[in-house]
Amino acid sequence: MENQTSCMKHLKNVFSQTGEFPIECDLILPDYYPEISRILDCRIVLSDEAVTVTADKISVAGKADVRLLYASSAAEMRTYESIFKYTRIFSGGDFEQGDICFAEQAVTAVNYQAVSPRRIEVRASSAVKVKVLRISDMPLFADQDIPNIQKRIAERTGIRINTIQCMRFNLEDKISLPVPREKIAGMLRSSVRIVWSEIKTTEHKVMLSGTAEIAFVYIGDDNSVSREFNVSLPVKTIKEVFGVCEGDSCCINMMNAVLSVDLKNPAVGENEAAISVQVCALIVAGYEQKYSAVTDAYSLCGELKALKQSVFTPERIVQKNETIDVSGEIPVYDMRITKVCDNDAADIACAAVPDGDGIRLNGSFNMKVLTIADDNSYVGFSRNCSFEYMLLTEPTSYHYLYIQPQSFRTELMEGKLRYYGKLQISAIVLPGTEEEIITSAETDDEDKHRENDRIVLYYGEKGESLWEIAKENKTALDSLYAFNEVKTEILQEDQLLVFRA
Repeated sequence: MENQTSCMKHLKNVFSQTGEFPIECDLILPDYYPEISRILDCRIVLSDEAVTVTADKISVAGKADVRLLYASSAAEMRTYESIFKYTRIFSGGDFEQGDICFAEQAVTAVNYQAVSPRRIEVRASSAVKVKVLRISDMPLFADQDIPNIQKRIAERTGIRINTIQCMRFNLEDKISLPVPREKIAGMLRSSVRIVWSEIKTTEHKVMLSGTAEIAFVYIGDDNSVSREFNVSLPVKTIKEVFGVCEGDSCCINMMNAVLSVDLKNPAVGENEAAISVQVCALIVAGYEQKYSAVTDAYSLCGELKALKQSVFTPERIVQKNETIDVSGEIPVYDMRITKVCDNDAADIACAAVPDGDGIRLNGSFNMKVLTIADDNSYVGFSRNCSFEYMLLTEPTSYHYLYIQPQSFRTELMEGKLRYYGKLQISAIVLPGTEEEIITSAETDDEDKHRENDRIVLYYGEKGESLWEIAKENKTALDSLYAFNEVKTEILQEDQLLVFRA
C-alpha cells in the first residue's frame, strides 16, 4: 500500500524555449512631416502586453515601438514613431492551470532603408524566450512509520515558495520640462529605471515603493541636441498577488520598463509633458520551512517499491544588484567626425550559463552614436560591442536577470571613439540544493510478515556504515544499536557485530 502523509511546495522548471522571430514593417511619413534626406538612426523597443498559457501552447502578445531619427532635406533633425502589434506562439508543452509563465524579448538585428522620401523599410529580428515554472505539492512520508520499511531521514531547511509572478502595470504622471514645449522639436531618446526601496507583503497583496529615474535627450527648435535631462518621480503601488502572505521574504526584479513622453497632451502645462511607463516586473515570495525528507529506504522482507523524485529546494531568496564596466573603443573608419552629440547603448542581449562559482554572462549591445561631420551635417551610426561578466552565486540556483544601461559617455581620440559605459545588473537568485528523495514506498506481497529468525555474526571494519550493513542484510538499524556497543553510524574501529536477519 502506498504511503503519503505530508507535502511541501516544490519549484520546477517545466518548459523553456527560445524562438527567433522576424519584424517587418514599412513606415509611411504623414504629409505634415518633412521628407527624408538621410536616416540617422532607427531603433525598436519591444514590450509584452500579455502572456497567455493554454493546455499546449503559450501566446506572447506584444508591441514593437519603432523610433526613427532622420535628417530632412532642410538639414533639420526630425523624429517619427510608430507602433506595431504582434503575437508569438510557442507550442509543445504540457501545461496546467496555475503554471507561471514569463517572457524575455530582445532585438538582435535591425536593418532599414529609405525607399522613397516618405517610405522606410524596416527589417529586424528578435529573440523571444519563454519560461514556465510550476509550484506544486511534493508528497513526503518521513513522519509516518511504515511496517517492514527502514527509512533514512534527513532534516532540511528551505524556502517554501508561495508565488512567482510577472506583474504588469502602468504608471502615469507629468514632468516639468527644462524649456517650454514649443522649443522641443522631438524626443531623441528616453529611458526609465525604477529603483524599489521598500517591499511589504500582506495577505494576497504586495505594496511597492520606489523611485522612477527618468532620463531623456530632446531636439531643440533650433535643430540642436540638448544635454541629457534627468528627473526622479516617486512610485507607490499596491498589487494583488495571490498566494503571498504577511511576513514573506519578497524580492522584485524589473523585466522591462518602457517610457513614453507625450508633448502634445492638452492636459499638461506649457512647461510640462505627460509620461506613461509600462512596467513588467517579476516578484518572488516565500518563507523558511523545516521539513524531513527520506533520502534512502529498504525493506526488511520482500522487495521495496519506492517512488523517487529529483527536487530543487531553495534555501533563500537573494536580490543582487551589480554594475558592469563595459568601456572600450569602436572604429569610425573614414568618417570625419568633429563632435559627438549623443550616445546610448541599445538592444542588450545576454546569455546566462551556470559555471562553477556562479553565472557566466556573455552579452552584446549596440552602441548608438550621433555625431557632426566636418561639413556640419549630422551622421548617425552604431557598432556592436560585447561583454563578459561572472555573477558570483552558489553553483546550484535558479536565477532571473535584467540588464539595462546605467551611464555612457564618449570621447573622440585619433580616429577612434572611446566609450565609457556601465550596465546595471538586477537579479533574483534562488540558491539551493538539488537531490533525489523518496516520496512514497511499498513492499510486494511476498513474505510480507516474515520475522527475522536467524542470528548473524558480521565482522565490521573501521569506516563502514551501519546503515549499509543493515540494508545489505535486511535487518532493522535499531537492532544493530541494541545488540552491539556502537554509538555512531560509522564504525570507529574494527568490530564484531551481532544481529537478527
